[in-house]
Amino acid sequence: MDEYENSIIDSKDPKRNYYFAKDHKQADVRAHGQVVIASKDPHWNFMFAKDIEGADVGAHGQVVIDSKDPELNYLFALLLNKKTKVRAHGQVVIDSKDPKLNYMFAYGVKGADVGAHEQVVIASKDLKLNYMFARYVEGATVLAHGDAIIESRDPRWNLDFAKDIKRANIEKHEQVIIESRQLPYIFLFAEEVKGANIEKLGQEIIDSKDPEWNYHFARWIEGANVLAHAKVLYEKDKESLEALNGELRKKQLQFEFDENGEPIKLKEYNDNSENE
Repeated sequence: MDEYENSIIDSKDPKRNYYFAKDHKQADVRAHGQVVIASKDPHWNFMFAKDIEGADVGAHGQVVIDSKDPELNYLFALLLNKKTKVRAHGQVVIDSKDPKLNYMFAYGVKGADVGAHEQVVIASKDLKLNYMFARYVEGATVLAHGDAIIESRDPRWNLDFAKDIKRANIEKHEQVIIESRQLPYIFLFAEEVKGANIEKLGQEIIDSKDPEWNYHFARWIEGANVLAHAKVLYEKDKESLEALNGELRKKQLQFEFDENGEPIKLKEYNDNSENE
């Protein structure tokens, strides 16, 4: 086997040397590894370091670093974390300006420079990645990622960020939702975001004069100004007003109406109150 092994080494082919070292327990790992290192091929250096016991991980890692291949540097740091220069691999990823790989590196690689990777994500203005970085990466600067979301003026991501991310600036995200004038998002913000300003959001619904969303807001949102929403329904959709009154009775409440049928008061419901 020595003669055959020497022929493999002499071939200078990194692929053949990798497979020989992988398939033969008695292989001269250092000799085969040196061929792979000398080839400067980042793929086979990664594979050799990952799969071959006794490989010179540091030397193979340096080839990968020098290649400037961001994906291979991410994989090398992820899978050979304790045996390689994590920050050097990370710098390649940072320099690539690839926001997805920078998120993945910060999230998955122990010892990553979180602050440097997150700057790439923030600068990218990618809303999904900024949301994910703030939510899933330990040590993320939440408000900086939130500002990227706020500046986008996108109601969906402002809703999700305020709802899901601890330490989010609820007031600023809420303002984006209000300024969007999109009633479903205004309703959802009031329903799903802890700390939402129900009065302010409800007023936007009232001012819209939209009967459907005034009905939903009055029915489902705790703390809503039910009477004010009901007045909109009186003007726009008396059938929905009647339906809302029916829902309120399930909570032992009902409207008191004036002689024109306009709701003027919310009071306790009892079986005799309609005949008073």
